[in-house]
This record gives sequence, C-alpha cells and structure tokens, in this order.
Amino acid sequence: MKENPKRRKHKDNPYKLMNYEEEKEYLVEFKDGKGEIQRIHISKRIYEEMDTFEKLDLKELNEYDRHIEHSFLYEEQLMKRARKKQKSVESLVSEHIEIENIRKAIIDLPNSQKERIIDYYFYGMTQKEIANKYNISIRAVQYTLNTALRKLKQNLKK
Repeated sequence: MKENPKRRKHKDNPYKLMNYEEEKEYLVEFKDGKGEIQRIHISKRIYEEMDTFEKLDLKELNEYDRHIEHSFLYEEQLMKRARKKQKSVESLVSEHIEIENIRKAIIDLPNSQKERIIDYYFYGMTQKEIANKYNISIRAVQYTLNTALRKLKQNLKK
C-alpha cells in the first residue's frame, strides 16, 4: 500500500487517499456520520483528480497563510527584516559630528603621523608597505601609528 505523502489538509477535508499500485487499487477513506471508517474503491482517474484537488487545496492554504503573515507585518517588523536599515536623523547627525571631530584630530597630528595613519587606516596599506614607501623600519611605522593613536584618543576625549 502506498499512501500519499502526509499533507496538511483543510479542516473541511474529511477523506484520505490510498493507493495500492501493485494491485492497481485506489481507495478513499473517510468517517461516515456515525464516526465509522469507510473505504470506497475508486478508479485511477478519480484518484488522480482528488489528488490534484488536494494539491490545489494545499497551495491555497499556503497562499492564505503567506497573505495573513504579510497583513500582520508592521513597520517595526519590516525594519527588522530590512537588509539596509535606514538610520535615524539623530544617528546620522552624531555620526557626522564624530567623523568631523576625527578629521580635525587627524589634521592636528604631525605630518609623519598623519600620513601613516591615512595610509594604514584609509588606504588599507600594510605596515610593511608603509615602511617601504617611507624607507623606514616596520618598527618605526608601528611606533608612529601607536603614538598617533594615543594623540588621537587624547584629542577626541577633549
């Protein structure tokens, strides 16, 4: 006996389809008015039509569920699902102020520190590339970057 795959059914769908392929026998099982299980033999064509109906019914149930889900989505849930979330005006303004403060603090650094900070953090150069660019040791680059970062922190705390 081959039963159809277990499918979610509408509450008003009282029957269950069964298929005995080796014997070419097709059955519909349901409970009658007294609650007793009844089995009726049906033709293959009727079986296929009822199977198609079950699939269409399942499709409608899924579409309905998706519609209900969408109708209950509110702005907050949509914002949580958004890929690129929109920033609030306050966060944009504070971000702009922070960037401006960092820019001013970098401008106030000595030229060697300023150039190496820009190369390392903004142009993505490695310490070795910076050392080759200025013909200095990697240790000197590390020292310059550490000193520059300390000065930036001090200036930004003010």
